[in-house]
Amino acid sequence: MKNTHVQTCSAAGEHNHTKKSATICYVGGRSGGHIVPALTHAHNHLIKKPDDKILFIATNTPLDGALVGAATHVHKKLYLKLPNVPRRLLAMPAFTYRFGVAFVKSFNTLRRQRVARVVSMGGYVSLPVCLAARLLRIPVTLFELNAHPGKATKFLAPHVTEVAVCFEQAKKSFARSVTCVPYPLQYQAKPHEQELIDHKRLHGLEVGKKVLLVLGGSQGSIFLNGLIGRWLDAEPSAHDRVHVVHQTGANDSCDWAAWYHERGIAATVFPYSNDLALWYSCADLVVCRAGAGTLFEVAFFQKPCVIIPLVTAETAHQVDNAKAMVAHYPGQFAMFNQADIQGNPELFCERMAHELQR
Repeated sequence: MKNTHVQTCSAAGEHNHTKKSATICYVGGRSGGHIVPALTHAHNHLIKKPDDKILFIATNTPLDGALVGAATHVHKKLYLKLPNVPRRLLAMPAFTYRFGVAFVKSFNTLRRQRVARVVSMGGYVSLPVCLAARLLRIPVTLFELNAHPGKATKFLAPHVTEVAVCFEQAKKSFARSVTCVPYPLQYQAKPHEQELIDHKRLHGLEVGKKVLLVLGGSQGSIFLNGLIGRWLDAEPSAHDRVHVVHQTGANDSCDWAAWYHERGIAATVFPYSNDLALWYSCADLVVCRAGAGTLFEVAFFQKPCVIIPLVTAETAHQVDNAKAMVAHYPGQFAMFNQADIQGNPELFCERMAHELQR
């Protein structure tokens, strides 16, 4: 596992074509963790082959529309109405119908656009697209961005041309040959000193205050938001020592900007940002979930980080991501299980006190 920008990698999805130009289809959805690396990989592809065209297939969710819609290097877009696989049996007929519609739309689009290759970053939306590509005999490169492969990736792996993983330990999850490649990191260089000076002045970052960057992922984390709030309420002595930069997500009903203002805590609050380079550079400490993209970005900027992986009924892959990072960068990353913090909040408070005294 290397902290290297994807431009150094040509092992996966970078094939020469006899045509002067080609259309490359990228697929990913329902998470910035799928879409941002796909957009980054597409951008790097166009640097090498500027005559090629990019088709992007995502879901019809607001997040997908915002991220893909803002990408000027994407020439054509297709948004599929495809929910996650339901857990209730009664919901399966509706899902099956939606899947069939998504497959037909994907098949027709790939054929009409004469797509030369499909590059998938995983997620359920990749299923109809990659299966349609196989039927059309279009080569497929399948990326697994996490330390433990998701269900869609495991299902598709035997049916695609090649599989690329970003964590070395993910190799053992496949019964076929795979290639370990750098994560498609969107940042190529750290900001210049003058950029940092201007950024700190613009946002009122004061000398002597620690900058705490809180990231709950592209959709935010209500648990992480509440945890930071409970810590600050329990540690009033920290109010004058920190400037909190808080990406809250769009689904939290709490007005966090007002919350910080009422307590006299310096804070910069926003729902989501796709470009955090300057905030990473300013941060003295990052508290985050364990999406692969966030962790590789933190590693790139070499910031101390407290990770609290997300665990749901469907997946616990973030735990594997976090463990991999702690093992590879033991002096930079520390991990806490959410259940442990819920049972003993003092664990988090003690770690925060330790980190802010560095």
